[in-house]
Amino acid sequence: IERERNGDRAAGELRLQRGLQKLERKKAYDAIDDLAQAQILLAQEDSRDEFIAALCGTGLAYESAGLLYAARANLVSALDRCLYSWFKEGAIDRRALPLLKKLAWLELQLGRVPYVLAWVKWFGPILVALSLTEEETKELEQEVQAIDRVLGILILRTPHEDWASLTRLPDLLSTMGLEMSRAASLFMLGYEDKVRAEYGAADDDMDQFASQWIA
Repeated sequence: IERERNGDRAAGELRLQRGLQKLERKKAYDAIDDLAQAQILLAQEDSRDEFIAALCGTGLAYESAGLLYAARANLVSALDRCLYSWFKEGAIDRRALPLLKKLAWLELQLGRVPYVLAWVKWFGPILVALSLTEEETKELEQEVQAIDRVLGILILRTPHEDWASLTRLPDLLSTMGLEMSRAASLFMLGYEDKVRAEYGAADDDMDQFASQWIA
């Protein structure tokens, strides 16, 4: 009825509002239905902000339902729209940063380390493009530290047959400032003395330390 009276945009905004309300009430599948319909109705230039919101909401609803690849697809599309504004207006939509954070956490849930690193590498350019305040920069640094710690857990859980694949990882992680993950990769490669020397680790049982980290 709303669509017939006021057009696609009004109907899309109504669907978006309903979908976000259902998401807040933890009704993931109902939210997905409304938000996906909102995307279709809002897929036009004059409702770009609402379209991005619908993509984000759909992604979060899919994540809530445990459908992580579907969540990733929607959030990547939302990020693409946020970055597209750079070419149109010379400014990046500020929603790009929380989207990058969420994508990094999604990749951690999926266990896809190269993709985690790919998203983290975007933090630097986005920080400059958005001219973040000192407080916002500090918050981003804390987020990176949290990602670093969880990424270290993934590395510590690397199966024995895949340890050889870690040989180039410590240097890469060091260039990205992911020192906890670097320590984990050095430990997995057998460089326990180097971990103790460079990170001031105690001479206690490193296996116990790694087990506690995973726990």
